[in-house]
This record gives sequence, structure tokens and C-alpha cells, in this order.
Amino acid sequence: MMGTGEVTRYLGTYGSARVAKGVLVSPIPPFLLQTDNNPEGLPVGLFDGFVQAATADTPAWMKGFLDNFYNIDQFGGTLVSDQAFQSSWNIAAAASATAAVACITTWQTDFRDDLPGLSIRRPDVGRRMALRQLAGVARGPGRCRPESPAGRPGSWRPARAW
Repeated sequence: MMGTGEVTRYLGTYGSARVAKGVLVSPIPPFLLQTDNNPEGLPVGLFDGFVQAATADTPAWMKGFLDNFYNIDQFGGTLVSDQAFQSSWNIAAAASATAAVACITTWQTDFRDDLPGLSIRRPDVGRRMALRQLAGVARGPGRCRPESPAGRPGSWRPARAW
């Protein structure tokens, strides 16, 4: 859950009457696990593999995760600067190895029932792109650039159910 999950679960459970502001920074889709009612999700074996790799060598797993997230083989040095990658690496490497491994299982949490209670705005970013990035098979740029239907960067639209 690492932040966005806690905010989503709180607002879905208690509403926003006592909340001035909340931000979901780079949230993952509300449910990632492949199940009968979520056939486009990711297989549980992928998460198990993440846990095994992160347990065996957390820094190496984090580097591989960031390489896939940013598509560094394709966009490194162009759309993703060395400095942007290094900044992400510094943050990841400073994290607790225990927490890094433990958070992986929270990616299987189902937040779909919490969404109807949220009244937020989010950038126009596709669910499939997020799933592909998490699985390490993304084909598009690693950085999300919100665009309106007219193609103007930075435009926002109301959130919708996934």
C-alpha cells in the first residue's frame, strides 16, 4: 500500500469530510492480482518472484525494478535522465530492506470497493501501461505525461472507476 493504499482505504472507509487534501502520487491500479473477476491482472507467481528476488538481494531487485519501470534500456539517457534514475535509486536504496520486501504483498490488495467513495482527480494514465510497467514489459515511455484528448500536457480529468 505504501501511502496511496492507506489514503485510498481511509477515504473509501471514512469519506473525506475530515480531510482537507489528499494526494495519490504514482498510484498503481486498484487491483493488480489476476483472479476470476480480474482476468487482466498479474499472476500471483509474479509477486512471489518479486518477494524471492527482493529477499535474496534487495538492492539488485530494486535496480531491476527501476530499470523496468523506466524502460531504461530504451529510454535511458533520453526520456529518462541519468540523474532522474539516480534520484529514484537513492530513494529506493535508502528504504528498509524488510519494508521493501513486505510491501510487495500489499500490491495484491483489492481497492476496487474503496473507489466509489473517492472524489479525486487523476492524470489520464492508462491501467494497462501501469500493469505492463509493474510486470516489466512496458513498451511506452517510463514517465507518465498526462494529456487531454486534445493532447495538451498537464490536462486533468475527473477520476473514473477502472
